[in-house]
Amino acid sequence: MSKRCNSHNVGIATILSFLLFEGSINTFADGPPDPLGDLSNPGESRVQEATIIDHRISSSSNVTPAILELVAYSGEPLSVGRIHLKLADITELRNDRIAVLTKSHERPILYFTSKVEKASPETQSEAEVIFLFKGKEPFSVTLTGFGDPIEIRVSRVIDDQRAHRDLLKKWWFYFTNDDVLTVAEELETVRDYFLDMLARRMQLERPNRRRRRRSTDLERQFERSVEMLFGFESVRLAMMTDEEVKQSRQPEEAIYPLPRPIQIASVTTPFLGSNFQVEPIASAVPPECFYLRCGRIQNYLWVRDLLMGWGGGMSDIVAVKNVDPELRSRYERQLCFSPRQIVEKGIDEVISDCALIGTDLEFENGAGLGILFESDHEDDVSRILGIGWHETKNQLGLKQTSEQYQGRNIWKVSTPDNRIRCLYTSRGKYSLLTNCQHLAHRFLDTAESGRGLGGLPEYQYACSQVPKNRNKVASIYLSDPFFRSVTTPAYRIENARRKLARRDLEQLTLARFVASAESHADQSLEGLVRSRFLPSFFLDRADGSTSLLLDDGVVDSLRGGIGTFLPIADVPVNSVTKEELNSYQQFTAAYSRQWRRVDPVIVTISAEEPPAEGQNRVLLDIGVTPYARQEYAFLTRYLGEEHRTQTVKKSDLLSLSATLKNFPEPYNVRLGIQDDEVPFRIRDGVVEPMGRFEGSSFGRQNSYAAIRPGGLQGLKLLEQFASNFQNEIAPKNFIRILVKHIAKAVRVSQFVFATPTQRLVLLFQSMASSDRARQLANIDRKEIEAGNWSVYGQSAAVRDQVFNELALESTSRSAQVFFALDDVRSSQVFPYLRTSRYYQCKQDSDATIQFLNRTSMWLNVSVQRVRDTLEKSIGGKVVCAAGGTIQQLQSEAGLVVLTSTMTKLNGDDPEIVVPEAYRFEFLEWLRRLEVEFTLKAEKLHARVQVDYSSPDQHDTLHVLVP
Repeated sequence: MSKRCNSHNVGIATILSFLLFEGSINTFADGPPDPLGDLSNPGESRVQEATIIDHRISSSSNVTPAILELVAYSGEPLSVGRIHLKLADITELRNDRIAVLTKSHERPILYFTSKVEKASPETQSEAEVIFLFKGKEPFSVTLTGFGDPIEIRVSRVIDDQRAHRDLLKKWWFYFTNDDVLTVAEELETVRDYFLDMLARRMQLERPNRRRRRRSTDLERQFERSVEMLFGFESVRLAMMTDEEVKQSRQPEEAIYPLPRPIQIASVTTPFLGSNFQVEPIASAVPPECFYLRCGRIQNYLWVRDLLMGWGGGMSDIVAVKNVDPELRSRYERQLCFSPRQIVEKGIDEVISDCALIGTDLEFENGAGLGILFESDHEDDVSRILGIGWHETKNQLGLKQTSEQYQGRNIWKVSTPDNRIRCLYTSRGKYSLLTNCQHLAHRFLDTAESGRGLGGLPEYQYACSQVPKNRNKVASIYLSDPFFRSVTTPAYRIENARRKLARRDLEQLTLARFVASAESHADQSLEGLVRSRFLPSFFLDRADGSTSLLLDDGVVDSLRGGIGTFLPIADVPVNSVTKEELNSYQQFTAAYSRQWRRVDPVIVTISAEEPPAEGQNRVLLDIGVTPYARQEYAFLTRYLGEEHRTQTVKKSDLLSLSATLKNFPEPYNVRLGIQDDEVPFRIRDGVVEPMGRFEGSSFGRQNSYAAIRPGGLQGLKLLEQFASNFQNEIAPKNFIRILVKHIAKAVRVSQFVFATPTQRLVLLFQSMASSDRARQLANIDRKEIEAGNWSVYGQSAAVRDQVFNELALESTSRSAQVFFALDDVRSSQVFPYLRTSRYYQCKQDSDATIQFLNRTSMWLNVSVQRVRDTLEKSIGGKVVCAAGGTIQQLQSEAGLVVLTSTMTKLNGDDPEIVVPEAYRFEFLEWLRRLEVEFTLKAEKLHARVQVDYSSPDQHDTLHVLVP
């Protein structure tokens, strides 16, 4: 899964980031200037004897590096040493290849860092290496990176605390500004642990390490806009994923009772009458659960594979992935559940329906999930499910336990860290396999009372509004009670506590590893705190839980291991701290301001007739039904009536067309990006567009806006729409930022607003300054007006071509907004996109691998041990962002290091083209995406059609019927 998942995990936003943001991807932040001056003038120093024990000159070198200075000062908790060399005739000298090592595990060289001053025509290159070590006795080190390894004897360690402190400060400056610490986002917690731990132990000031400047935030903002068209923005708002209950590390007792939950009004549901029927399995689902109905396990596998092709999820698909959390395999292992195995054993022949249900969506830390089966043959279901159950139980030597609830047995098998946590129960024709005790209880309660999801008027109404489709293979429903449950004080406070508990486990995993590598004697929890491998507040928790050290890892005493915490619903929250109380009250106020009602969401997934050989087509019908109309009143004021006429232009790669209200005739608006070939070059590892795109971008040159009827009036309406959108839509997302720039541009310039495309450029380059807006007011604003169309864009050639190709075309369905992304894989711009993407992935992958290799050298431990420890800490598998395999090899210096099969293909040559083996897999998968969006009186509706490449057809899928 890991190779496929990380390569696929690019999504719509990532494609658009290359079309529009390509100039801002993956630039590293420069460090501050060196306050310590030039290495060629080290100032006053104590020169210590340097004896070269074994120096072999490499075949490419004729001159031995001259050691100008070697000093070592003792101190606590670690001593510090410095080697200063003058170099001659040594080429390709790089910081990332210099290392100071020792063969002694009792006296390791630790946390070395280096700086190279490259030669000028008048001077020789110089290098300075500073490192930490334990003890006061003489020792030998091996210096690499200068041809063959050089062994150096440090014959005396000086006891001079002032000199120790001065050199330590210099080491800290070099260390904290080393490029190796500019890591991928997923490894920032690991990097931050080392910085915090060393600053604490060495009593140095912790710097604020700047992150890599990337377009990730803009990608996510665009993704939220796509979510809005899909209808998923309402889900994010209703769950308030951007608002968290704050947690303090200051000692504080939980002595206050739980506050009252948020009071949210329900939406009004039209009455359907007593004869409307839904599928029977819905009546066995607790109303507060999310509900993914698949009908058969074969359908579940198909949906799972579809999401993997999309990027792992329907919305979280924006970033280059350096870590694969392996969520699917983690939960299937936890539930002793192998979908393919039970399909082979005949599960689909003995069930009449099935669904995935759950209490929350906190998959990263441990969600409450269950698989619900409907069958008249419960014995066959339990027998087939029991195969994986008994195999796991016997392999791990686990004991099976049971409890009685509502007169039924709930069988359970588990491990202390909850890597295995599987409960099974049944009632009547329904069986449940789950990791959540609360969910098992609620299932039995619902079966006893008969008051399940299927009895909710809102669910019945939502089902009545779904277009009939004979190809439906799955459906998803998020109910009003579900959204209420994830806003309760118990849920929000425990969710904040578990995030703090996870950070503690991550730090404890790393602290134990570092202390062991340094041969520290006391590696108990208290010893690690006492020696400052962990902060002093580490032992304090308001809920009474603590971190525990086990032989094979670490666990939270209340929740379990990293990534397999108890579900939130299984963790009792009986009292809260003052800060938790105040923070929840702030959350309540913020929620009430933004979301006075919650909107149930239904999604149906249909497998349509394949559009061509080797392709499949899936249709997502998304409805927020009924929806809280006051939350969308702004859109209904501006969007025109749904219509069956769309503005089209055949050569567009990406397009959005809509109507805005106007009397007597509505305005047709189309925004697009036209396909074109982009010549480029690769210089110093950076992909630079050439020709007319040089100094600009593909998005800037090839985007346009067309408005009909043309002229100033329509542009004023667009400005009003932009200003009101900015004021009324509270969440920060792509569209809000876009219209903010449009509104600013109109206010700054008194000219006819002829450049909506340039406003797009402002967003895509994240340049919203008024100076930039004034510049745009003075650029060429050529306008083509004929046939009541006005076409605006930076490129005259694009404007002319757009004007000649614009047309109105009838559509088979009516909508208010039409969005389309064409087959990028077959486009002219694809080679440029593929190359840009590869170098972005290569940069991430190289940074990740370099950090792992350097950590191995810092601590004098094997790189495989480093990788295993980091993966335990972050709860996922480190992968190559470019889709290669990370493997070990022996370097020229004789060290075992990690490398990637994909990025090593072009080695260190920055001019080499993309390896033939590299695949931009999402674009290999996607063939076309179309979205139709409409707001009706009682329903928000989005129709999403996805064409994708797949050798597999759907002839084995089961069609769902009520």
